[in-house]
Amino acid sequence: MRTANFPHPCAYSSAGGIITPITGGINDGKADGIYTLQSTVFMGNFEAWCGMKPVLNKEKLLWLRLQKGWSQEEAAVHCAASDKKQYHLWETGKTRLPRAAQCLSIAKGFGLGSVDEILLKPGESPDAALQIFYNAHFRQPLPMGREGVESKGAKTDQSGSEALPYRLICFSLDGMLLRGFQFSWEEVWGLFDHTGEQRKKGLKLFHAGRMSYEDWCLWCCDIYRSHDVRQHQLVALAQRYTVIDHLAEGLQLLRDAGFRLALVSGGLDIFLQTLIPDYARWFDQVFINRMEFDAEGRILKIVPTPFNFERKPDAVRYLCSLYGVHSAQSICIGSSFVDKHLIDAAGKTIAFNSSSDEIQELFDMRVDSDNFMDLAKTLLQLNAPQLAAKA
Repeated sequence: MRTANFPHPCAYSSAGGIITPITGGINDGKADGIYTLQSTVFMGNFEAWCGMKPVLNKEKLLWLRLQKGWSQEEAAVHCAASDKKQYHLWETGKTRLPRAAQCLSIAKGFGLGSVDEILLKPGESPDAALQIFYNAHFRQPLPMGREGVESKGAKTDQSGSEALPYRLICFSLDGMLLRGFQFSWEEVWGLFDHTGEQRKKGLKLFHAGRMSYEDWCLWCCDIYRSHDVRQHQLVALAQRYTVIDHLAEGLQLLRDAGFRLALVSGGLDIFLQTLIPDYARWFDQVFINRMEFDAEGRILKIVPTPFNFERKPDAVRYLCSLYGVHSAQSICIGSSFVDKHLIDAAGKTIAFNSSSDEIQELFDMRVDSDNFMDLAKTLLQLNAPQLAAKA
């Protein structure tokens, strides 16, 4: 399996803060921070190279855009596309190779040092992890026949994997690690939509396929802005709730044991930042919807995670590809009905303080406790047989 080197664009790094975009270029020393475009390809005969049929790396293009937190309209402006439609054609691969000047504009728009970074040369394939991310974002089935990439609903071949220790743990967030509510989105809507009718209207459009998840986030953002929902209100809202007892101690215990830890949440990051401000100490990757605000606390945008609802399993596949971990070595821990799609993605599933009959029935194990240390100790025990066998 080829290990990917790309963190998730809607994620936060373990070093703290939002992951900074890749530049890979040479700073030309200008105050504006523009990078000198250098390309082993474009410095030569572009027309001759085009005869070898390179293609635009659409998977990388999407990753870069969401890394910046741009909509397609904003990316079109930054990359000097004629309009959103032209940029959409680039990102969806319908325009396989833009003109040389357009490729230069795209690279410059994303602050890259080389056009090579957005092109796939003849014979090259997109990175497996980025392909999982791309297909998850556009709600497309995963292709077959790619090492490290599984089709939606396909069971992973786990023959001989019983001797492999668990190495990756994926946690849900809302209503599980954060207590006192079920969904952070629902709490925000409750600030003004007291009947829930407006929120349900949007969810119906999304689940009916009439609105993409990204469009749904934009729709929510527009409505929040129309009601002048501010950052300080959301912080105050999050502060009504609590974190499960002994979370930090339990997470440290798991990290000390060598586990990779990730959050796979369809919630809003302001709840995470408010209630677990030092989350970057514990989690290697965080997949969550990211809210951005202006200086006055007005909502500017909501950058969506592609790993929500039925695409949560793709987060597990992405992480396994990223870290070179077999899917049988992964554990998923959830509590609500939106986690049911994880049953075939991980080697082990655990229902933690779940009130969902469906999750309790479908998941492999059940742990109920107000103390996170009880869950942490259960997780450590899962590797006991493999450790005993090595002794």
